Amino acid sequence: MNRRLLLAFASVALLALTAGCAGIFGGDQISEKRLEGDGNATYEWNNSAAVTLNVTGGQYQAVYDFDNRSQLAIFERESLGEKTPVEVGTVRFQYPNGTVVTLGQERVLKKDSKTVFLLPVSDGKLAYTAPHRGKSFSTPTYVEGSYEVVLPSGMRVGMPILSQVRPNADDKAQIDGRVHLSWAEVTADNVVVRYYLARDLTIFGGIIAAGILVALVGLAYFRLQIRQLEQEREEMGLNVDTGDDEFDQGPPPGMGSGFGSQFLIRFAVSNRRDSRRATGGNHTERTLSVAALPATAGSAAIREVGRAAEKGRRERRNALFWSLAPNQNPCR
Repeated sequence: MNRRLLLAFASVALLALTAGCAGIFGGDQISEKRLEGDGNATYEWNNSAAVTLNVTGGQYQAVYDFDNRSQLAIFERESLGEKTPVEVGTVRFQYPNGTVVTLGQERVLKKDSKTVFLLPVSDGKLAYTAPHRGKSFSTPTYVEGSYEVVLPSGMRVGMPILSQVRPNADDKAQIDGRVHLSWAEVTADNVVVRYYLARDLTIFGGIIAAGILVALVGLAYFRLQIRQLEQEREEMGLNVDTGDDEFDQGPPPGMGSGFGSQFLIRFAVSNRRDSRRATGGNHTERTLSVAALPATAGSAAIREVGRAAEKGRRERRNALFWSLAPNQNPCR
């Protein structure tokens, strides 16, 4: 009985161990079907750049030209910055004599969060396809040398707000409706290209024009409101300038800042005919005494007169109002 239990336990443990190994090692393998990919796929083998990256709608093609290299490890970063292997497909290798072969599972594997290519020979060209989405493309610079990035058809760069090229490309050309960006030598750790659809520029320009138009209309409306308020103040008799007089040149000749005699500024505010009838012809007189005026006393006196005038206008309006509505006067 004990032997049977021991045998059953050993069988279960062996089954679990083999399943775990298959899960661990099998997950690091890329299927031969994926590595074979599209049998009719073509790559830019004749490009002179050390690295050519051809970006299309949902994927990109990469071609690396090697000289005395045994392997290449590539990766991509997730949103949190973690490294993950690149899901490559349609992997090809071109020998120096032009022969193109497919690299199988024994030469393409996932290891340490990277996709590793074991090259058949030290000289040759490696090509693969990987998924891509969005209107931006970035890749670490795995090898040194010249780079070329081909954007999808209809995509453009050049508008600072809508696009970005880092590092700055040494050359930009448009061939058959596609933009080609070239770098003679890349020393940065990454190549980043953010692009936009050609018609997006027209839409963006229309949005800016509409915003400017709205701003101009708002400014015109604001100025109109200010003018209306100024007219209302003039009609109410409140448009009195109490600011400093920029044309004030001081007292007349012979009356310098040491002029110490007093003078009186008399300002008589008399009600209009209708106001005199309502209030019995009241007459208000205000006397302002200014002594030892300095050179700028003229402006101060004018401001004081303006304040008195405005106060007189308020008194006339109040007197007229209470004369027309005597029953509402709380003072009676």
